[in-house]
Amino acid sequence: MPNEIRDITIVGGGPTGLFAAFYAGMRGSSCRIIDSLPELGGQLTALYPEKYIFDVGGYAKVLAKDLVKNQVEQALQFHPDVILDEQVQEVVRKDDHFEMRCVHGTYLTRSIVISGGKGAFEPMPLKCPGYEEFMHKGVEYAVKDPEAFRDKNVVVVGGGPAGSAAAAYNAINGCKVLLIEKEFWPRDKACGDAVGGKSLSHVEELGVLEMIEGTPHYSVDSIVFGSASGDEVRVMLPKEAYEEMGMQSGYALPRVQFDYMMFKRCSEIVRQNGGSVIQGFAVSDVVVEGEGEAKSIVGVSGKVGGRRSIEPELSFTSALTIGAGGYNCPVARAITESYGEP
Repeated sequence: MPNEIRDITIVGGGPTGLFAAFYAGMRGSSCRIIDSLPELGGQLTALYPEKYIFDVGGYAKVLAKDLVKNQVEQALQFHPDVILDEQVQEVVRKDDHFEMRCVHGTYLTRSIVISGGKGAFEPMPLKCPGYEEFMHKGVEYAVKDPEAFRDKNVVVVGGGPAGSAAAAYNAINGCKVLLIEKEFWPRDKACGDAVGGKSLSHVEELGVLEMIEGTPHYSVDSIVFGSASGDEVRVMLPKEAYEEMGMQSGYALPRVQFDYMMFKRCSEIVRQNGGSVIQGFAVSDVVVEGEGEAKSIVGVSGKVGGRRSIEPELSFTSALTIGAGGYNCPVARAITESYGEP
């Protein structure tokens, strides 16, 4: 196959690339898909297969994994070549075709369609020695299959919107969750005040949307573009299109208000499902057990009142530890400090 010239080679096997392969087959063109990931679907498969998508034609909402399944079936009916775990490194123009030089081979094609989005997708791991040995041993880049963690203990470090949502969803999924927050809510922080349209589906699912609508807020109905000269252009959002899908374009409200409502509601969900919530607890380290390949992260330790507190150090163990403390997450910091990284 590498030495056979194809009419079209598509770089990227996500939704756009899959539809391009389908369309090429519809027009009788020979086709090849090259993707750096081990399976088709792009970020939908790699990051959030269990997430609903709302902006695909023909669906009010659809699970990412279901959309990919349907698109793969649609594209493969014309039998395109599918090359996975492969990255294009160089393209050379020949007389009547292109030579695509990749990591594992060279492929010939008459035309190229690039549908790689932001490029070859790779998680951004901590840059410290030894971090990889904890992968799938208490550390995960993404929870692709929630069922894998059902009925297991989970510690979530960080009570912001991301941490609160992670705690609530794990609790709903049957996990016994401990949600840890170093400060006390309500509190303010420097961050944007907008709640985007796509995130509203999660806000509604967790029972927070009703709380937002019962407090002072603004509905986002337009985008204003401004210039240095003071000129402004307001672009109205298609209100009717959102309403037809039963959606809002978004809300704007103070973060102290939104973050507290998220934390409050998600804390209720955690407790209702047998979990616990601790505020004012500063995580200082991760708990590690085992040696060599058997080494894994099994929890966190810290103190009530911060690292300099005179309170005794406490440890909490779990099958999964989620660090959701932002750019200065204590879980990430503890791992890097353990290995002498700045």
